[in-house]
Amino acid sequence: GYYDTNGNQGGAASATFTVDTTGPAQPNFAPLNGTVVTDNTTNITLTFAEAVKKDNAGTDFDTAALNALVTLKVDDATGDDIGFTATIDADKDTITIDPTGSLVDGKVYVAVSNAYYDAVGNAGSAASATFTVDTMGPAQPTFAPTNDAVETDNTTNITLIFAEAVKKDTAGADFVDADLASILTLKVGDSSGDDIGFVATIDGDKDTITINPTENLEDGNVYVAVSNAYYDAVGNQGGQASSTFTVDTMGPARPTFTPANSETVTDASTTITLSFAEAVKKDTAGADFTSAADLAAILTLKTGSSEGTDIGFAATIDGDKDTITINPMSDLADGNVYVSVSNAYYDAVGNQGDQASATFTVDTTGPSQPTIAPLNGAVVTDNTTNITLSFAEPVKKDTAGADFTSAADLAAILTLKTGSSGGTDISFAASIDTDNEVITINPTVNLADGNVYVAVSNAYYDAAGNPGSAASATFTVDTTGPAQPTFAPANGAVVTNNTANITLSFAEAVKKDNANADFVDGDLTTILTLTVGSTPITTYSASIDAAKKVIMIDPDATLPDG
Repeated sequence: GYYDTNGNQGGAASATFTVDTTGPAQPNFAPLNGTVVTDNTTNITLTFAEAVKKDNAGTDFDTAALNALVTLKVDDATGDDIGFTATIDADKDTITIDPTGSLVDGKVYVAVSNAYYDAVGNAGSAASATFTVDTMGPAQPTFAPTNDAVETDNTTNITLIFAEAVKKDTAGADFVDADLASILTLKVGDSSGDDIGFVATIDGDKDTITINPTENLEDGNVYVAVSNAYYDAVGNQGGQASSTFTVDTMGPARPTFTPANSETVTDASTTITLSFAEAVKKDTAGADFTSAADLAAILTLKTGSSEGTDIGFAATIDGDKDTITINPMSDLADGNVYVSVSNAYYDAVGNQGDQASATFTVDTTGPSQPTIAPLNGAVVTDNTTNITLSFAEPVKKDTAGADFTSAADLAAILTLKTGSSGGTDISFAASIDTDNEVITINPTVNLADGNVYVAVSNAYYDAAGNPGSAASATFTVDTTGPAQPTFAPANGAVVTNNTANITLSFAEAVKKDNANADFVDGDLTTILTLTVGSTPITTYSASIDAAKKVIMIDPDATLPDG
């Protein structure tokens, strides 16, 4: 239906062309948006469904154009740039982004602008993806009880809390309870201690493991560990971790008292200390004792015993809170002192202590003077007698409580003389009994008749170190019987009075026996004889005066001449 100018008809004809107004589709990103990769050296690829050009004239991309087209940043579009090199393949449909260094763990933002075109000049559209680099295994768990913690509940469970779900292998398989024993350790003391039996469970979120010991934990250290055989969801391996905590169900030990129980002290102004093996607290919350009133509430100080009279005191505690000092308001009286602490004290983790007490003796008085035998003023008839000094308590040779062990030790404190302290020395040997209470002085010669002076110096001490005081005695040795009496009429005399009485006068009082019993008149006939010639006279009376020195014989009849 068309002709040329000459009228010739044309032939039928046809053509087909393509209309393309759609730019190239957004590329596929690898790694994909939202994925997690464990390789921090990974390249990123942008794969297009068709060849892409750098302009609408169909010019191929060069390196500079690719770098201008692509963005690589930390975290998001506002993050720090990450250096890279970009290349495009021969088909012009795949761009490879090669970071210049290892990617840092965290989010990576990659984007392409709309400055790319298809072969016919249609423009693409901007696109982006964000993926996460995760090369770190799951963080070590938080242990409860924590490392170095002190736990007062010996039935406590132990928990391991992870920041993310943990898996039993790189394939992301979940732990079941039966798997847990293979990665857990529970021991007494440390990693080389005895095993502690346990049952372990993991929660539904797979981030908390609970270890339940099969019996109460003993006081002391407990070691708990997890091996490195656990993984995060993308297959990164965890690290071995452990914790050691202490079980302490025992209250603080009773204090050491100074002075100690049953001790004797010679200082009446002494202070008393209670020394604890650890810091002590006033309550289960760990509050410190801070005032004298706090301490007075748990302390007792009395004379004698727990039933005695209160002794006023002020109390303080040191900076380490392990030593209490009790300072009596006045000097302590000689005798027993009772000190105690109640059970209202605690260790730092809240365990309660026990009541404790001590009783010590204050002795500021030296040993009393000994009893000396023979007694002062006594008369003895045995010139071989020993002298004893008897003390009411053991005596020592010095303040350190050393025993007298030799004659020389004793000779240093003893004196034995004739007459008085200014007399002549009498040699002796001295000994002390096993109880250290009786000193025996054994003169090495018989004592002469007359006074004997014996003394001990003050150089002896009681067991607590208090010194004694000097003491002495003077006794008389008399081994000679009373002198014969003076007779009146005297021997050989001639008297003209046939009724005269006869007297026997002694120079000293006379006794009827060696037990010192007095004569009475009726006793005298047993020692008297009166005769005329050879004929006894039995009819007389005899008497002795009150002084027991004069016996008078009164014949009942006149005496015959002769």
